[in-house]
Amino acid sequence: MRRLLSGLAAALAALLLALAPAGAADGPVVATTFGKVEGTLAKGVRAFKGIPFAAPPVGELRWRPPAPPARWDGVRDAKAFGASCTQPERRDAMRDFGKSSEDCLFLNVYAPEAGQNLPVMVWIHGGAFRFGSGGTPLYDGAPLARDGVVVVTINYRLGRFGFFAHPALTAEDPTGPLGNYGLMDQIAALNWVQANIAAFGGDPSQVTIFGESAGGSSVAHLLVIPASEGLFAKAIVESGGGLTNERRLKEETAGRPSMEAEGEQWGEAHGVKAGAPASALRALDAATVLDANAPLGDIGFGPFIDGRFLKDDLGVLIAQGKAHKVPLLVGANSFEASLMATFGIPPATVIAQLGPVAEAARKLYETDGPISDELFAQRAWGDAVFVAGARHLAASMAALGEPSYLYHFAFVSERRRGQVPGAGHGTEIPYVFRSLDAIPALAAFVGEKERAMSNLMSGYWLAFAKTGDPNHQGAPAWPAFDTAKGATMVFDDVSAAKENFLKQRLEIYEARYRQQKGL
Repeated sequence: MRRLLSGLAAALAALLLALAPAGAADGPVVATTFGKVEGTLAKGVRAFKGIPFAAPPVGELRWRPPAPPARWDGVRDAKAFGASCTQPERRDAMRDFGKSSEDCLFLNVYAPEAGQNLPVMVWIHGGAFRFGSGGTPLYDGAPLARDGVVVVTINYRLGRFGFFAHPALTAEDPTGPLGNYGLMDQIAALNWVQANIAAFGGDPSQVTIFGESAGGSSVAHLLVIPASEGLFAKAIVESGGGLTNERRLKEETAGRPSMEAEGEQWGEAHGVKAGAPASALRALDAATVLDANAPLGDIGFGPFIDGRFLKDDLGVLIAQGKAHKVPLLVGANSFEASLMATFGIPPATVIAQLGPVAEAARKLYETDGPISDELFAQRAWGDAVFVAGARHLAASMAALGEPSYLYHFAFVSERRRGQVPGAGHGTEIPYVFRSLDAIPALAAFVGEKERAMSNLMSGYWLAFAKTGDPNHQGAPAWPAFDTAKGATMVFDDVSAAKENFLKQRLEIYEARYRQQKGL
């Protein structure tokens, strides 16, 4: 009898399998405006990966604004990340970006299993506008999604693929936006979110954009680019700077050639003669455009002023009140100068660039006695490039009447103390994402204090995304920034808001910038 029942069960299973529709989904399926996608479901979170939000920017579409993706029939598999955008290989425990390709304009969605009209958080990755991917393990959106938000992570064109100008390209499109293709990709992704996120349970009217380093700079630029207006309701800038001196399309800047002149020089070095059509540039293979042998210290890629898409320096536009009126959360870390070694920036160069303010600044860092040139350069560079920029953004948005919340991340994991002088560039990311266990090399440093910091920071970020105010029950009060009190939330062993934190130091760099820009 047992054998008979077993045979009947097997026959029934075979029959059901035969009757099932071909290609039946075994994961959650959502219909987008371009076709259906099938994702995965784990621990209450649906994940949809590798969704195209724009056409592959290859061939005739290289160095053009992003075009809509082609529609597809049936159900597209969205269980694995798409390729990262073309970039030099830079693989270590923290930065394995996997396969890269010019065909890379994909995004990933993490959504609670149930719920509608949920706040949306769109993450823009960092990497000096040369590296990175929305699919990096540190950016896993599932932990935040479990707390009632929809998380989207995106790719965008990098390096010379994403930020490039040449007279032939200008001639081809004399009235359209030029050069800032990576930022255009970000806007295309935000337009996709507006059109599709409701199908995943998100509220398109409650989108928060957030990013770190180049991603933070991107968020700050999106605040002042007309084409992004209405695509987000709140913004978070992590270590994104703000006192900018942008390159220009046709004019020299600070001794550097115009973007067109530099692009023409690069083209001639690769066989594209002056006066050649844009098709000659597009005929170059991806490896030539990538130029993987360029030194890491070449950080010349990124947003520049074309007069159409981006009309002036970010720091100038925001100081002039030419920004989208949205709540802002912004800050930087206590040892941003960790990047100086990464990019090979010598202390003497930093001190020389400070020029006439170097002496006054140094005195503010030597309150406990003389310090070395190296230590002075590190502190001054981090403050001038990142910390003062964050304060400038907070003050500028507050002047517009928008609530701004300024932070300073100084927390160092217990096992790293004594080995590093402060919280390095980007070290806040796993605390925000609750991804401390995502990478074994990082998980080894995680204890109770680290988990408590992650809960605190992510709690503030989530509350801000949900309400436009980071304050929530059980957390230290975080007052909005104003120029009178300059409240800054300092994240450390004891996290608390401090008035006029580092004010004297930072005002030196802000005043110098305003003088340079005639503000």
